[in-house]
Amino acid sequence: MNRHRMGPRVDILHALTVGVCTVIVSCFAGLIPAGHWQDEFFTFAAFRKGGLQFYVERLLTWSPRPVSELLIYAYARVVGFFGRPLITPVLVLLWMTLIAGASIAVVSSARAGRATRRTMLVIVAGAVALFLLGHPVSEVFYWPQGSMAYIPTLAVLVMLFGLFLVGVDSRSLRVACAVALVLAATVSELGAMFVAAFAGMQLVSLVVRAALRRDSVFRNLMVRATIPWILPLIVAAGVFVLMKYGRLNSAAEVFGDPAIAHHAYASLIHTVPQYIMELVSLDGQTLNSRNIWLGAVAKTCYFAGVYVGIRSIRQSLKAESCVQLIMFIIAIVAASFMSLFGAFYQFGVVCCERHDTMRQCMSILLLGSIAAVLAQLGRGGAKQHDADQKPRAALAWCPALILCAVIVSSLASGKLLANDYRRYGQFVAARSQTWASGAARGPAMVVTQVTPGLIVGGVVRPAGEYVRSDETPWFLAGILDFFGKKSMTLTSP
Repeated sequence: MNRHRMGPRVDILHALTVGVCTVIVSCFAGLIPAGHWQDEFFTFAAFRKGGLQFYVERLLTWSPRPVSELLIYAYARVVGFFGRPLITPVLVLLWMTLIAGASIAVVSSARAGRATRRTMLVIVAGAVALFLLGHPVSEVFYWPQGSMAYIPTLAVLVMLFGLFLVGVDSRSLRVACAVALVLAATVSELGAMFVAAFAGMQLVSLVVRAALRRDSVFRNLMVRATIPWILPLIVAAGVFVLMKYGRLNSAAEVFGDPAIAHHAYASLIHTVPQYIMELVSLDGQTLNSRNIWLGAVAKTCYFAGVYVGIRSIRQSLKAESCVQLIMFIIAIVAASFMSLFGAFYQFGVVCCERHDTMRQCMSILLLGSIAAVLAQLGRGGAKQHDADQKPRAALAWCPALILCAVIVSSLASGKLLANDYRRYGQFVAARSQTWASGAARGPAMVVTQVTPGLIVGGVVRPAGEYVRSDETPWFLAGILDFFGKKSMTLTSP
């Protein structure tokens, strides 16, 4: 095909793919005002009573996430000041961190040229769209307290994914990666698992290379290169210590099979097939034929799109960048696997939706990273003539395949989105009625409940009348304490 005729078609395909991804993300973002609270009533009432002391207590015994817990504390104070849930502004800010992480990856690729930046935009935009498609997303993207832990983690992962695709080849970028890793380690346990694996491998690799070379100049360079990875590793280790002597010591959370919970071997045996199933199926949980076929097609298309895209944009990545990408792959696998193992070990069953969602998002980054490494390895044997003739075709196939992955994944989400948009007014009205009743004078209130959304989710408690007492379940006591009521009526959805 003529080179000049190919150009406009490539531009149209890139614009179409990025446009479709943008529309999809916008459709999901449009449901942000329909987001919901789950644990916030209890947590915020406790923060109001205990202040920073309760923050320290949560950190040591329940949630070893220094930064995200501090964000939750700040959120509680702002809600108390305004007397409103502020779900929309908080979720918008958190979604913006994800977009910012993706944007950093794309902007940093500009130094490699226009074609590289354009291909990176398609790859990263496709990944962000796939984060939202084909699997449950409510607890990661529409629940503020959960979002404060998991959206920043995703923002860091997608930023690193994009940076490693084009290479982290400067001191400033390495420092930026180190700062991002510290953030990931302090907002979620899953982030800490990833950071421990990635920063640990970076540190070991540099130390070994320094030990094998007698050149003093090289050793000094290696010593300086290790510095950015030391702090993230220390922080992740601190989080593990908090986990070990805090929540992991509790047997109160065993709501699955007691023969699996707190038994390492049994947990491992159940983790392996579950992990494989999550990689294969579209939603990570269902093994019916439709889910498997959709998952296989969508994930294969994204894998192939990244493969041909990376082969087309540069002659080769530096060896150091390939090593970083391989370490990223291993760290993603390690964190995902440990997340599953931890669920079986702590609960005796796979838990919870937010963890499933995160593993599905990480599987997209895993497939893209493996495709990029294979593309670089495959480039080594290509003849220069072939390398000169194929880039244009590859540039066209990249957006086409990623567009296919996004469209196939959206087949499982279109009706769900339509349902939640039809019920949009119900979600907002129910929350407004509950808050109005809670703010009214008197010892009693009414909690208006609606059936959870298929995308935005929600929580429904057993309908009935409840009076505050020492036997009141914590999740109901939290609502009463938050609004300062003695009794409440929960309506039927």
